[in-house]
Amino acid sequence: MISLIAFPIKHIFYKFYKWCKNPCTIKLMSLILLIFIVVLFTNNSRRKQFSPFPIDEYLDELEIEIEFGQPIPDFDSNLHELRKRILNISNANQFPSNFTNVDALYSNDLNKNLFTDIPGGFLNIYTWRDHCSESIDMLKVKIDFPYNPWRKSGTRILATIKSIEFTGVRIFGYIMPAVRGSYSFQVSYFGSVELWLSPDELPSNAVEYKISIPNIVTHFAKAKWLVSHFTVNLVADNKQYIEILHASNTEGVLEIKWKDNSSPDYKPIPTEYIYPFVYDFGDGVIPETYKSTLPLHAPSSELTNVMHPFDERNTLFSNSHVDIDKFGDSWIFPPCDYTPSYVDINPIRIANNLGIINTYPAVTLYTRHVELSVRTIVISEQFMKKVLNLFMHHLMLSNPTARLSRLINMERLVDNLSGDLYLVEVLITYAQNPLKEYLISEFVVLKRKDILSSLLCHPVYMKMRRDTFVHFLVTHRNFPQMIREFVQNMERVFDKTGDENFGIIIVNYVTPLIDVITLLRQSRLNHWSVIDFGGPWSKTAAINVGIDSVKNPNDIIFITDLSIYYPAHLPDTIRKHTFQGYSGFAPIIFYFTCDFHMQLFLKQQYIGSYSISGYGLFSLYKSDWMKVRGMDSSQFKDIWGFEDNNLANRVLNTGYVVFRLIVRGFYHQNHTYSGLWDGKNDDRFYS
Repeated sequence: MISLIAFPIKHIFYKFYKWCKNPCTIKLMSLILLIFIVVLFTNNSRRKQFSPFPIDEYLDELEIEIEFGQPIPDFDSNLHELRKRILNISNANQFPSNFTNVDALYSNDLNKNLFTDIPGGFLNIYTWRDHCSESIDMLKVKIDFPYNPWRKSGTRILATIKSIEFTGVRIFGYIMPAVRGSYSFQVSYFGSVELWLSPDELPSNAVEYKISIPNIVTHFAKAKWLVSHFTVNLVADNKQYIEILHASNTEGVLEIKWKDNSSPDYKPIPTEYIYPFVYDFGDGVIPETYKSTLPLHAPSSELTNVMHPFDERNTLFSNSHVDIDKFGDSWIFPPCDYTPSYVDINPIRIANNLGIINTYPAVTLYTRHVELSVRTIVISEQFMKKVLNLFMHHLMLSNPTARLSRLINMERLVDNLSGDLYLVEVLITYAQNPLKEYLISEFVVLKRKDILSSLLCHPVYMKMRRDTFVHFLVTHRNFPQMIREFVQNMERVFDKTGDENFGIIIVNYVTPLIDVITLLRQSRLNHWSVIDFGGPWSKTAAINVGIDSVKNPNDIIFITDLSIYYPAHLPDTIRKHTFQGYSGFAPIIFYFTCDFHMQLFLKQQYIGSYSISGYGLFSLYKSDWMKVRGMDSSQFKDIWGFEDNNLANRVLNTGYVVFRLIVRGFYHQNHTYSGLWDGKNDDRFYS
C-alpha cells in the first residue's frame, strides 16, 4: 500500500525536477522574483518617506527640509527641480501643477535683518530627534532645546508629517487673518501638544490654550488621532504670534485646521495668512536679539527642581575669600604631609570607590539604585559638628573677633591609615562688622593619632590657587548641535560667574556641517581656541593634541565631553580639587535615562545612574599631564572604552592622588553616537 502511494509522489517530484532544469523555466522564475523585489522596495520606500497615511491630499503640507550648509537660491515661482532636490523626490508627478517653493529667501547671512520685511507663506519649524518621550516637559529640559535643533526648516501649513520615532517639534511664527472674528481651531495629533497664541506679535504675551483630554477619537488610515477644539478671537490684518510644541514617541501626525463662523468644515490655514518669525535656516549662532525676543515657556517646576535643585554651595564663587595664612597673626594649622593610603607607585587596578569624597549637606541624589559607595557618602551630622568645632577653635585662637555665621560645605575623604582629609567651607563675620560675611575654604587633616588631642593640620601640597586658568578641552566630530550647546553652556557659566580665568579648547575634526571658528567669534567667550584635526577618528590622539596646545605648565586642563550640563560653580570646583604635582580630579557625573520624565510621572526612583566606574572627565595641571604622558593613543588609537581607567591607573602609578566627587547639577543627557566613528552622517541626524 505504501509503495502505491510513494510511486506517484516520486514521479511528481521527478517531473518537477526536470522542469526546473529547463533554461526557460529558470529565466521565467528569475523575472518573477525580480518584479517582486522591485514592487516590495518601491512600497517600502514610499512608506518610509511619507508615513503610513494617505498622501494625495497632503502634498501641499509637506515639510520643507533645508540642508545644512546649502543656502537655497532666491525665490522663483517654478522651482520643481529645487524642491525635488530638497525633498529627495525624483518623480515630478508627485507634485501638483501649482506646487511651488515657499515665498521666501533662505539665507545663512546672520547680518540680515531678521525681523523686518519678511515675506509670508510659511512658518519656522525646528525639529529634535531621539527625543525618547511623548512629554513636552521632557523636550523643554533637553540641553539642545530650544536653540539647537537637529534641523531648522519651514512649513507651509500647520501640519507635520513624520516618518520616524521619538521626535520633538517647535513650530512658530505669525498668523494674520483677512477677516476679524471668532475662529475655531481643530488640533489632531499623536503624543502631546502645547499651543501658545499671543493677542499681538510679541511672544512674551502668548498664553497657552489647553489641549483638553479629547472626547472625540477619529480613525484615519487605520490609526487613532486625538482631536481637540478651542475657539479664539482674531483681529484682521493684525499679526499674532503662534507657537506649537509637539512630542511623539511613535509615527504620527500633528495637524491644525481652522474655520470661521461662516464655514461648516475645518480647513488648513491658507499660506497667505501665515508668516515666519525669523530667517533662521543656517548653521550659525542664533543672535542674542532672537533669544531675548523669542522666550522659552518654562518647563514644569517638578523637572526644574529635579535637575537644578537650589543649593547655596552653587554660588560660593561669588563670596569674598579670606586666605587662611592671612587670617591672624599666628599660624592657624601646622603643616603636614598627607598622602591617601590608596596611592601606590606599583601597578594597580583601579577600584570603583577609590577616592570618593563624602559631603555635608548631602548632595541631592536622583536615584536610590546606585552603588553602595554612593549611598553612604553623607557625613553624619554628629561628626560634622565635631570637626566644625575643632576648625572654629583653631580660627578663634588666631583671631578672637571671628564669629561663625554658618557652615556652607564640608567634604571628607575617609582613610583609616593616613587620616581623614576635610574640606571645610564656612562663612564668618568679624565683631567689628557683623553684617559682612567672608568665606574661608581650606583643607585640613585629622589623623587618627591626633583625635584625642584635637589637632588639625594643613596638607602642604594642597594650597588653593583661586585664579588658576582652567581649559575645558573637548573633541568634536559630526555633532554641530552639540558643539553649539556646549558653547552656550560655557557662555552661561561666564555670565553667572564673570570668571575670566577659564576658556575652551575644541579639537575639531573638520566638517562642512558647522563653522566652529565663526561660532566662537560670535560668542561671548573671551578665551577659546580651535584646532582643526584630520584623518581617521581617534579621540585619544585628539585629546593629546589639545593638551599639547597649552603652553603654560601652571594651567589646569580638564578633558570633558559634549551633551553635558555644566553648573556655574564647576571651574571653581575643579580648582579646589586639582593640585599641581599632587592630585587629579575625576568628577562623578549623573546620567539621566532617556525617559526619566516618564519615570518621575510614574513615581519611580530610578531615573538614571552615577558614573562611578568612569574617569572620562579628568583634570590635571599641564605639567602633570606631561608627566603622565597624556592619553594612551597607541593602545586606544581607534577604540573608545577603558582608556579613562588606563589614564587613572597611570596617574596613581605616578604617585598622584585622584579625588572623586559627585558634583552638584552636573549631568549628562542621552544622545546617539551614529556617524561618530566612521565619519558618516547617519540619516537619523543629517540628510
